[in-house]
Amino acid sequence: MPYPTPTKTRPSRKGLRCFTVVFCFLLLVIPINAICLAESPTRTVVDAFGRPVVIPKQIDRVLSTYPPITNIVYMLAPKKLLGWNFKPDGLYLPAQYAELPVVGGWFGLQSGHYETMLAFKPDVVLYQSMLDYPFEEGLENVRNLQRNFGAVPVIGVSGSHDITRVDESIRLLGNILDVQEKARELAAVHQDILRTVTDRIQTIPLKDRVRVYYAERPDGLSTDPSGSRHARLITLCGGVNVADCALKQGMGLTRVSMEQVLHWNPEVIIAEQRSIFDEIAENPLWRTVEAVQRKRVYLVPNGPFCWFDRPPGITTIPGILWTAAVLYPDRFPESDLKELTRRFYADFYHHRLTERELSHLLNTHINTD
Repeated sequence: MPYPTPTKTRPSRKGLRCFTVVFCFLLLVIPINAICLAESPTRTVVDAFGRPVVIPKQIDRVLSTYPPITNIVYMLAPKKLLGWNFKPDGLYLPAQYAELPVVGGWFGLQSGHYETMLAFKPDVVLYQSMLDYPFEEGLENVRNLQRNFGAVPVIGVSGSHDITRVDESIRLLGNILDVQEKARELAAVHQDILRTVTDRIQTIPLKDRVRVYYAERPDGLSTDPSGSRHARLITLCGGVNVADCALKQGMGLTRVSMEQVLHWNPEVIIAEQRSIFDEIAENPLWRTVEAVQRKRVYLVPNGPFCWFDRPPGITTIPGILWTAAVLYPDRFPESDLKELTRRFYADFYHHRLTERELSHLLNTHINTD
């Protein structure tokens, strides 16, 4: 049976008016909704000073005024880093990053230049003071930087120079750079190392804790006592810092005498630089120190960054296990340190160490024969 032919009906005038009203309404609403649903080119983050800072959603060009922050950026998102605060050791750095320009900054005895940094056209500038200013003073410093950087957002960071607080900086920068997974990975490695060291040293009685002297530039007769972030790893790894001297803020480096070192008579000496390491090995004045007599003087591994200090913070993560192994070699096998070093350099320094490079990096033991 054929389908019935539909009856043709003309729409009423009332219906036409309703249709016209609805159609006009849709013409107005749809563009507005499209605008609302369009992705904003900016987003807001809250920095370490509690300041809401509007930043580009896509960040590809980053500068930092402070080396510990710069190093975190390199470890998390190296392609976004525009330059170094000072030239790092070229060892174990891929050429494309070793050749990045030096942009300066505000740290140590350095005073940065706004024009130099602005010439690189950064999407954001990351800031932290080297000194632990009171909150209000630190807040005013970051506001002053923002005034000088103009339209470029300045984000205040905190704790990047303190190995016990660095994870908060890692998380903040992971969010800013949109590399949250990499940030979680780095923080997890840090926490795993801390747990390993803490678990293995916690049963050592105080009387059996190793006495340590940290020998610093220029001749080994500068040091930092307990409580200084520059010597933080000694206490963190179960050692006793023998330096009974004044704590200097900022760069540290309290001067002491040879007589004081002889009186403290450390069991282990950690040498900041090769020249200090050689001075201790060759100068007869050091030979009566127990650490020298027992050949327990160690040069801090360095390349591309120092494992123990200068700058303190993120790059000392492998140094936690190294320091623990130096102080208590019976509790921390060399194989553990080698495996950590391989993985850490591949994952965060973006360089796969050869066996020769690994051996050179960890060959830090004194030989006075």
